[in-house]
Amino acid sequence: MKRRVTTILTGIGFIVMQFSCSDNFLDGFSGADNVESHYSEQFMKNQEQALSQYRQLLDSFDDVPLKAKSGKGKRAQTDKIYPESYGGAYIDGDGKLVICVTDSSTNARSFSHYVNDSNTRLKATQYPLNTLKDVMERMNAHIKEHPDGAIAKNIDFFAIDEQANRVIVDVKQLDKGYEVRLRNLIADASCVVFQDKHGSFDELASTSLQSGAEIVANSSGQGFSLGIRASLDSEEGFITTGHAAWEEGESVKYDGDVFAKLVNFQNSGSVDAAFCEITDSDFEVNASAGGSIGTEAVGVKVVARGYNNTAYGEIWYTNVSSNGLTNMSAFAFDSGSTLTNGDSGGGVFVRAGGVLGVIKGKGSEPGQTNLCIYSKASKIQDALGVTIN
Repeated sequence: MKRRVTTILTGIGFIVMQFSCSDNFLDGFSGADNVESHYSEQFMKNQEQALSQYRQLLDSFDDVPLKAKSGKGKRAQTDKIYPESYGGAYIDGDGKLVICVTDSSTNARSFSHYVNDSNTRLKATQYPLNTLKDVMERMNAHIKEHPDGAIAKNIDFFAIDEQANRVIVDVKQLDKGYEVRLRNLIADASCVVFQDKHGSFDELASTSLQSGAEIVANSSGQGFSLGIRASLDSEEGFITTGHAAWEEGESVKYDGDVFAKLVNFQNSGSVDAAFCEITDSDFEVNASAGGSIGTEAVGVKVVARGYNNTAYGEIWYTNVSSNGLTNMSAFAFDSGSTLTNGDSGGGVFVRAGGVLGVIKGKGSEPGQTNLCIYSKASKIQDALGVTIN
C-alpha cells in the first residue's frame, strides 16, 4: 500500500503520520488548530480587511528593481520606494490597520483616503521608514565587516519597530559608553532605542530524536521539523531548517525510512532554510503544509508549528538582524505558547493557506516575553530558487 508523509496541523506541532491513499485524513480537521480558531471571529474579520488595505497601500508605492542574484533559479528581487511621509504600518490589538505618517497636515492628507475605511487610522510619527531602513543597513554593514568586534558581540538582535517608529537594539548588557560608541558609528541616529529584554536567539535543532513527528538527517541523526511545501524544477519537496549539520546530498529520514534528499541550503544573509527533494514516490507532503505566501505586517496574529509545539503569537518586527542574519521577522508568543529543541524548520502561517516562513530560533530572557525569529518565505524562494506551494 502506498504511503505518504502527511502533515496534520495539531495542538502539538507537525505530526507526520502514515495513511493509505484511500484515507481522507482531512475529515474532522477542518477549522482545527489554525489562527482562526485561536482568536475571535471579529478580530480575524478585521485583520483580513486590514491586510487587504495594507496590500493596497504597498501596491501604491513604486517598485525599484534590484540586481538579480547569480545562481540557478535565482530571480530578480524588488523593493519599494517609500515616500518620506510614510513611517510604516502595523495591525493594532483590534485587528485594524494603523498607517504611520510623519507629522504634518500635508502628509496626513496624502493618506487620508485610507481612513474612509473604518478599519484604518493614521498615526503621527517622527521618522520616515526610509530613515529606519537606512540605520538598519548601516548597522548590518558594520556587523558584516566586524562580526567579532565589540559592537557585534554585545548585540542580541536589532530590528525596525514600526509600532514605536524606532530601531530597537536589544543588547546583552546595557552600557552608556557602548551606546555612545554605537550612536557615533551610525551618525548619532536618534531613532535608535537600546534595551536588554530578550536575550539571544537559540537554534532549535536537536539530536534528541522522537518518534513520529520529526524528520532526521541521516548522517548526523539530527532531528528537526518539516516546514512548508515547495518545489524546484518540477521536483516536489519541502523547506526545513538551514542550520542543521547538513552534508552535501544528505538523505533525510522519516520514521527510519529515507524519503528525501538535501538539494540546497543556506544559513546566511536573510535565510536560514533548506530545500529537500522527495526521492521516494511512496511519500508526499500534503497541501496543509503549503499555500500562497501570506501578507506580513506588524501586529498580525500567526501560528508556528514544530514537531514539539504549536505556538501562537503576534508579529512584532518584520526587519530583524541577529547572529549575522538580516531582514528576518519575529513574533512574540502568546501566553502559554513556546517552541523547544527540534522545532527549527517548522512552518509559520498567518492563516489557513497563508505561509510566512520557517522557524529559525527562539530568544528569551527570564521574566520577559519570548520571541520566535523566522526566515521569510519570500526570501527563501529567492535564495533557494524554489516555489512555495
